Amino acid sequence: IVLDYIIYIIYIYAVLATMSLVNLIPDTVVNVLVDSAFGSALGLTKENAGTVAIALFVVVTLIVAFLIPKLLSSGSGGLIGGKVGKKLLILGHGGSGKTKLFYRLRAGTFPDTVTSIEPLEVSFPIHGLDLKKEITVIDFPGNARARGSLGSVLKNARGIIFVVDSANMQRETIREVADFLYDVFTGCIREGCEPRVLIVCNKSDLKDKTSSIKEVKRLLEKDLNELKSSR
Repeated sequence: IVLDYIIYIIYIYAVLATMSLVNLIPDTVVNVLVDSAFGSALGLTKENAGTVAIALFVVVTLIVAFLIPKLLSSGSGGLIGGKVGKKLLILGHGGSGKTKLFYRLRAGTFPDTVTSIEPLEVSFPIHGLDLKKEITVIDFPGNARARGSLGSVLKNARGIIFVVDSANMQRETIREVADFLYDVFTGCIREGCEPRVLIVCNKSDLKDKTSSIKEVKRLLEKDLNELKSSR
């Protein structure tokens, strides 16, 4: 908002300064304007063409002053797209392995964990990457009660890792996962944000118990399409 006002003020001063220089408009510009179809239609003369030129400049300036903030805007009303936050959000159904992934990113370890009740938010450099910059990572619970506040974290997300338990692809679980994922997508639309989304098939090392990535994708797409048509 502050940036918008600064841009508007700059353009207003530019317009006022230019209007004070009507007599300095080059004769070439005046002649082109007078001889043009536009000038002929308005019956312009060399005496009033300078004033018309300034009026056109003012109109174009105001249009540009309106469009630039819109183009630069990262909000939902921007012409370029939705906003992108600064945090990495880990989402998924309860028991899918979100918290283990959180600690894997933080310290490279796989400690024993319990089901999260409240969001866990910590800033740290990602383990294993040669980056000193800290990234704020949020391990968000998968329970229904916590999902009521999902919108408040989605709007600050730069990226989302959605964890799927590929060892538990029973019909009821698939529907719950798809429902959660659908809420994530629709929540991003409501908040006007466009974070990158990565869907991770966890526990894929359990070869005899897991569904393949293609199968997980097929099942989720099927349920998501059903949700899209039924909601």
